[in-house]
Amino acid sequence: MDRVYLSGMAAITPWGFGIEKIPEELRENETVTIPELSAEALGLRGLNRVSKAGRLTCAVIGEALRSAGVHVPLEPASMEAEKTGIILSTNDSNLEAILAMEEEAIKFGPHKVNPGLFPNTVLNVLAGYASIYYHLRGINSTVSDGEFSATKALVYAYDLLRSGLVERIVVCEVQLAAPNSPLPYRVASCGFESVSAVVLHKEKPTNPESLRFDVTRKSCLPNGLLPTCPPQNAFLTLQKRVRQAEVHRSNYDTWIVHDKDEDHYVLTLERQREEGFSGYDGCLCHGSEHALCAWDRS
Repeated sequence: MDRVYLSGMAAITPWGFGIEKIPEELRENETVTIPELSAEALGLRGLNRVSKAGRLTCAVIGEALRSAGVHVPLEPASMEAEKTGIILSTNDSNLEAILAMEEEAIKFGPHKVNPGLFPNTVLNVLAGYASIYYHLRGINSTVSDGEFSATKALVYAYDLLRSGLVERIVVCEVQLAAPNSPLPYRVASCGFESVSAVVLHKEKPTNPESLRFDVTRKSCLPNGLLPTCPPQNAFLTLQKRVRQAEVHRSNYDTWIVHDKDEDHYVLTLERQREEGFSGYDGCLCHGSEHALCAWDRS
C-alpha cells in the first residue's frame, strides 16, 4: 500500500484568498459571505455564465494544483490527466439554482423556465465544471453527508490513492450559505462561507514541501490527549495545521475529528525524513502569481 502526501492547497473566504486571512474571532456584524466575483476577477476565462459556486470551485482547485507544482490545464490526452481526479464535498451549493428555477416556474410557468439554470441544480455539477476546465479525467465524485461530508471526502480520496486507482486527487470543500434559509442554515456550518481544496498524491515527493498525510477511522478514542475538532470544521482545520507546520517547522502533528454519534477519525501530518531531505524551507499555501491572489478584503 502506498503512502499519501499532501502537496498543495488553497482557500477563499470572506476575508480573501488564503487560510491565514481567517480571523481568530468573528466580530459582531462581520460579513460572512464571499462577495460575488466575476470570472475575470478570479483569473478564469469563459466562465461568466457559471454560478458563483462553480466559479469559486474552479478558481480554488486551479490555485491548489498550481501550489502543488502542477501546470494547469493538463494535457487532455495525457496519462497525467487520466490519473488525476476530484472528490468534492458540499451539502447545499445547488439550492440557489433550485430556488431560482422554482421562482421562474411560479412566475412564467413550468414550460418557460430558463434551461440554463438546470445544470446548477445538480449537486455534482461543481466537480464537473472543474474537471472540464482543467482536463481532469480521473475519478469524479461528490460527497454529501451533512457535517461529515468533508471528512468522508478526505477518507475516500485517501483510500483511492492507497489502492492505486489514481495517482493524484484534488479534494475540495464548498461551504456556501443556503439562500433565503432560516437560521441556523443561513450561513455555512462553520459560521462563514469558504471554498477550499487540497492536493493529495501517492508518488514519493522530491522535495520537503510535501507532507505525509494519514487518516484512520477509530471506533473509540485513542489513548492520550489529542486535539479535537468538530466535523464541520475538519477541512479548514487541516489547512490551518498545514500552515502551522510551516510556521513552526514542526515534523509531526495529529488530531481527531469526532462526533458523539459517529466513529472518530484520526488525521496525521508528518514531515518527511527520507534520504535527500535537508530540512524544510518550503510553503504549501503561498499563492502563485495568479490573478486570484490579488483579491483581498484587507
